[in-house]
Amino acid sequence: MDKTHPHLDPATVLDRLSAADVARRLVDLDAEAKGLRVLLRSLRARESARKDNEREIAR
Repeated sequence: MDKTHPHLDPATVLDRLSAADVARRLVDLDAEAKGLRVLLRSLRARESARKDNEREIAR
């Protein structure tokens, strides 16, 4: 932990957060994770389609 930035210390941050703040942040992180999973699925589908096209062109 960078001692020059005590506000980054997880224990200090958690001391300042209420349970409701933590719950809201967890909901936000869950929503962000879901969005990232959707993005990853989309990227995998595009990569698969690209490979299929390359195989088709190679024929």
